[in-house]
Amino acid sequence: MFWVSKELNNLTNDVFSDTEPSWSPDGSKIVFASDRGKNVEIKVKHLKEMISHN
Repeated sequence: MFWVSKELNNLTNDVFSDTEPSWSPDGSKIVFASDRGKNVEIKVKHLKEMISHN
């Protein structure tokens, strides 16, 4: 959710199962688990990048 507009937006747009989101302590990033089939990866999305792409 973008706090200013209160819009819900997907963080990812892929076929993988992305779960367990968590904010970084400083609120600048969201980390989550991404099941890529053979293994689960930890992914990071930076808030500034998400805002600039939407």
